[in-house]
Amino acid sequence: MTLSTKQRTIYLFLAAAILLVAAILRLIAIAQYPPGPHYDEAVNLLAARSIAFGGARFFPMLEAYQGREVLWFYLNAPLLTLIHDSMFPFHISAAFLNLLTVAASIRLGRLLFRGWRGVVIGVAMGVMMCLSFPQIWLGRQAFRAVTLPFCQAMALVFLWRGLRLDWRKGWRWLVIGGFFAGAALYTYNSSRLFPLWLAIGGLALLIADRANWRVRIKQGGLFFGVLTVVALPMAIYAVQRPDIFFNRLAEVTNTGTDVSLWESVIIHARMFFIEGDPLLRYNIPLRPYLTLPEGILMLAGICVCIIRLFRQGIAPIERTAYLMALLSPLMTIPSVISVGGLPPNHMRSLGMIPLLFVLVAVGFEWGWSKFKRIPPRVGLSAVTFIALLIGGVSVGNEYFRWASRTDLFFETDGDLAAAVNWLRDHANTDDIVYISDEYPHNPAVLIANLPNNVRWLSHESFSPPHGRNGWVILSSTSGVYPESPTCYSPYRFEFDPVQRFDLPTIPNCTCGGNGEMNACPAFLLLEAESSVSDVDRYYTREARNRYLTLLDSRMAVNPPPVPADLPFQRFTTWLVVAPPLVSDFALIFQVEDEQGFVLDRAELPLTDTDKWIPGEVMTLSYLGMLPAGTPPGEYRMMATWVERSTETYTPYLNTDGTQAGIWTQAATVEIIDAENPVDPADLRVNVRRDLDITPALRLIGWDTLPTQVRPGESIPVFTTWYASADAAQDDTPLNGSLLLGDGTFCGVSTFRLETLPAQRAYTLRDQCEIPRELTAGTYPITLQMGDVRVDMGAIEIGSVPRVFDPPPVERESGAVFLESGSDSISLYGYTVDVSEAGVSLELVWQSIREVQTDYTVFVHLLDADGQIIAQSDAMPRAAEGEPYPTSLWLAGEYVRETFTFAGVQPQTIRVGLYQQSSGERLDVRPLNNRDVNDFVNIDWDS
Repeated sequence: MTLSTKQRTIYLFLAAAILLVAAILRLIAIAQYPPGPHYDEAVNLLAARSIAFGGARFFPMLEAYQGREVLWFYLNAPLLTLIHDSMFPFHISAAFLNLLTVAASIRLGRLLFRGWRGVVIGVAMGVMMCLSFPQIWLGRQAFRAVTLPFCQAMALVFLWRGLRLDWRKGWRWLVIGGFFAGAALYTYNSSRLFPLWLAIGGLALLIADRANWRVRIKQGGLFFGVLTVVALPMAIYAVQRPDIFFNRLAEVTNTGTDVSLWESVIIHARMFFIEGDPLLRYNIPLRPYLTLPEGILMLAGICVCIIRLFRQGIAPIERTAYLMALLSPLMTIPSVISVGGLPPNHMRSLGMIPLLFVLVAVGFEWGWSKFKRIPPRVGLSAVTFIALLIGGVSVGNEYFRWASRTDLFFETDGDLAAAVNWLRDHANTDDIVYISDEYPHNPAVLIANLPNNVRWLSHESFSPPHGRNGWVILSSTSGVYPESPTCYSPYRFEFDPVQRFDLPTIPNCTCGGNGEMNACPAFLLLEAESSVSDVDRYYTREARNRYLTLLDSRMAVNPPPVPADLPFQRFTTWLVVAPPLVSDFALIFQVEDEQGFVLDRAELPLTDTDKWIPGEVMTLSYLGMLPAGTPPGEYRMMATWVERSTETYTPYLNTDGTQAGIWTQAATVEIIDAENPVDPADLRVNVRRDLDITPALRLIGWDTLPTQVRPGESIPVFTTWYASADAAQDDTPLNGSLLLGDGTFCGVSTFRLETLPAQRAYTLRDQCEIPRELTAGTYPITLQMGDVRVDMGAIEIGSVPRVFDPPPVERESGAVFLESGSDSISLYGYTVDVSEAGVSLELVWQSIREVQTDYTVFVHLLDADGQIIAQSDAMPRAAEGEPYPTSLWLAGEYVRETFTFAGVQPQTIRVGLYQQSSGERLDVRPLNNRDVNDFVNIDWDS
């Protein structure tokens, strides 16, 4: 049924009114709200910049940032050159794409259903999409997801237009529809189901309109043919790079918040009009996608669609429209299956737009049809204008209240955006800017094009070199603020921000704890004081490596002792001597006892370490806690530096420049007795025994022993004890012996009861050394103290395939490594192959006598200038995945290991042994009595 002129005029007039209100809601104050840019929005600007100004042409996916579809980048790249290189073109682009989506939805409702019904449904869809909070939110952001409902709406409009016309007039519309349907796959990850959903609708139309099956096949073949051609690059890419194509789904999954698949289905069913997206940056937390009246209309629309789907007399093309509307909620599947991604997620559910609003509009049309006494044209116009007026004011206020929230300002990186804008106007080009944020290299900062002297802080604080200025920006995610800050008050911290500068503020936030609304600083800015000119006047130099010197303040106060089960903090200060060659230099702290057992360990990964400047002073904090039961006393806090990209530890240096080991003592931790007595019943151990050894000493239990070891290895034996109140009066020494099998001695502990804290638990750490010559089998371990024997379980001693006949080698070396002046290990020989492909090296060692130390094998490949171009530092056979420490070798045993270095052609190859803890190399005594060296040169035929 065709529309009359008056009906068409009313339809166009209402559509124009809807779009006008939609434009106002999406464009007003768009440069101010929302705050940000959000991390993902800034990434989009960086990607579009690389296209517009950097010549990048990635397609069909941007592989960086967990993989992103490219359509949004290519749409906005020209706007950066035509309008402005900023986020503003993205917001304008998003607003107009969303307006086009609203317009296309109005037209879609008119095309899906004939006559006045189509007008009512189209207008209702337009009104609800115009006033939809999620749609307003999307149209004001700079997320690439805005292109998905646009492409889907355009594809459906042109598809239905082509289906309504005969072949001669409709084929062009089908081509355009197929193009937009294929383009949808280049928009957002929620588009993955769109082609399948279209295929289901096409099959349904073919079945419903069997009488015209030839025409429908022809139309479907053209539409899906164009879709396939457009989508083919993405399909090929998905096959070739499934890791990138599907990585985004894994990236949005937070395994700490997993729900079951069925729970996710229930959560998403509630999302429509009961309880929605919980994330503040995407929604008013828990606000459903639809309002309650819209939700009721959606339920009514579902019922109406089901009834009309099976009612006689419904045209096949409209029957298909009802089916596709019913299937639209299934387009939330990408969000449903992200069971660990804090479901529900409105943005990952965008595949249901615009057809979700068809369901709501069908429900409205059904209810409107019951008011037969109201003139259709006048009534629809009146309802539309009332809805636009009341709804526009209501949702506008709702949106701007959300966009003005202080916590949203921080959530969307508004503090970083304000900070970099301030720096552009106030910082000098030579100033060093230190930024502390949860995400190093946050795109919200990178898009500001600050000078190259921006540094990202992870766990450290810096003082610039003497004579240079520095600024420190602490974002809301830097760890200084609470997780959800509502105030940026400087009075909450132990340091004062810079007050003499006119910092930007947030107008409406609560500060000072009194609940009053005040203007708060938009970000926290500190002035970094430059380091002193005379370091030695204020610090002593404790240790150094190639890049850093450990400093100890001459005025430092010893930190207070702490009980074992409470956290402690230690600060270390380092002077930058030279920047490391890598950007991922990391500091490792560990606390050890006298036997070398590690009681606590922490790694501090740092950022931009290759940008360190000589003369900077860096302070690093170690927050640790020793296990409950650690006896009182002083423990060493050790520090080592490692290049994580190469897993290479940087040795410290002696005053003469020789290596001094990879660990140095950076501080001490003094443990004192806990304040309160311990109830033995509350102590937790893996294996509990509760056995009185003496009236003053009880064995509580021990940690689980390893099940399998090799001959020569040591078994850690950690036992937990409880000393009674009488222990301090008992000065009897106790000897604890660890026995293996039928009595083989493998460890001993001696302690005096009067040294133990009364009514306290403590852990004794020992080790049972397995004899190297022990044969394979199962052996019980027994703890014997005086006349008391305690069965601690059994371990499996594995067999070690030892070789005592010399293997074949290309060259025999005969070089002997000396330990304490005695022959210990010999490099029996080697086989080497140097080619354009690289180096293959096989070494054969021979143990001359048994050594107790686990030595590290180094292989250094040097160029003509003597510079190392490739190296390996590892235990024997570690490169083959089966480390075989030298402390396990028997006298006379041969050990073979291989190394491969691809793509290098060295001039010299050096091989040697050193002790990792000290860095000390073993000297070499060649058979021809040449000068002693600490390495062996490997010879080969050129």
